[in-house]
Amino acid sequence: MKPIPTRESVIFERRRALAYLSAAAFAGSAQAQSNRAAAGGRMVEISIEVPADTPTVYISGSTENAGNWNPRGVAMDGKGTSRSILIPVAAGELLSYKFTLGTWSREAVGDNQVVLPNFVMPADTRKVSHRLAGFKRDAIEYLREPKGAGILGQLIVWEDVGNLFLQEKRHVTIWLPPEYLANPNQRFGVVYAQDGQNLFDPRIANTGVDWGLDESIVRLRAANQIEPTIVVGLWSTAQRAMEYRPNGVLFKLDNNFRAMSRAGLQGAIQGDAYLRLLTETVKPRVDAEFRTKPEAKHTTLLGASLGGVISLYGATASPQTFGRAACLSLHWPINTAREVIVDSASIWRPEILKAWAGYLETVKPTESAKQRLWIDRGDQELDSLYADYAKAMEEPLAKAGFGPKNMVHKAFAGTTHNEAAWRARLDEVLTYTLAA
Repeated sequence: MKPIPTRESVIFERRRALAYLSAAAFAGSAQAQSNRAAAGGRMVEISIEVPADTPTVYISGSTENAGNWNPRGVAMDGKGTSRSILIPVAAGELLSYKFTLGTWSREAVGDNQVVLPNFVMPADTRKVSHRLAGFKRDAIEYLREPKGAGILGQLIVWEDVGNLFLQEKRHVTIWLPPEYLANPNQRFGVVYAQDGQNLFDPRIANTGVDWGLDESIVRLRAANQIEPTIVVGLWSTAQRAMEYRPNGVLFKLDNNFRAMSRAGLQGAIQGDAYLRLLTETVKPRVDAEFRTKPEAKHTTLLGASLGGVISLYGATASPQTFGRAACLSLHWPINTAREVIVDSASIWRPEILKAWAGYLETVKPTESAKQRLWIDRGDQELDSLYADYAKAMEEPLAKAGFGPKNMVHKAFAGTTHNEAAWRARLDEVLTYTLAA
């Protein structure tokens, strides 16, 4: 937990936002990008040196030809200690990239065993090489060595939790604060947090910087600023882009735009199924095994980016279960492909805003009035897309019952889309959301 630099996190180049959020590419763009590279672009050769026993290495980057931030993006050529790949880069295109063994839990590390930040291909460069010390161990190995994380309190792990409606199982981590262990008669509110692997342990956090959720809660409780709280972190899976997509919003799109919303993704939208995992499997078990306050007013959803989307959706779809939600860097566009949310923003933005507004019309203001909602954004990199969406959503949110009395809708100047930014403002988020 002590600040440890790694993956996109404390270090500039934004991957996690684009890592999780650029998992899909708009149909047909690969050929188009190759054509652009041929006409005025360049071919770049990326070579790496790795330990001799390294299996297949994948490059994952910010363009479709580099895997579009899919952790299993493009397999590199070669065996043994030398691997390489040729990638077309269009004229004026910025290529940032990382290396994995096929999942974000097995990312390349440096000599200090810390996840490396994004590499950025300098303009006009045609050949570059890197030396990788190795790759992260499987996350579960770190969890079996909890002392190395520096966690305040106790962390309990449920492995491979799933339900009948989701393709993927996931780990669930339950954090108990020191006061839970010290006061056996006390009951606690619960925060259900998305991307649970990123909350407490920098060794397994996607960017090498965790949210510091344990430290923040302990600090705020010592100042008596929030109610007693435990945290349940649901880890994200390879299906994150589908599990965090809200069915009720996307079904408000017409058929053409609904297809566009899932361009490049496989399988069905699973937001509703994910919420069923929360409400029918995880929460009942948590309430049965721990001293919780199960009522909605003590139950919070927390997430960032697409995790913020599913948190807002969960709170509005199930107000009887979730009385509070904190949505950091809320990814209003929902879609994750650059070709859609940037290149075709003038087409996509009005349609998805209309879908959000249509969905919020189904929300009962009388229920929302009992809730508490935090929505925020930065203004750099991916977060720079959100200002127009946020302004347009003010009226639909107000009509749905969210206004100055029960909602904070805030921008943080100079901040971007990563764990380091969310960690930096977490005290403020929790002070509002978890106030007694």
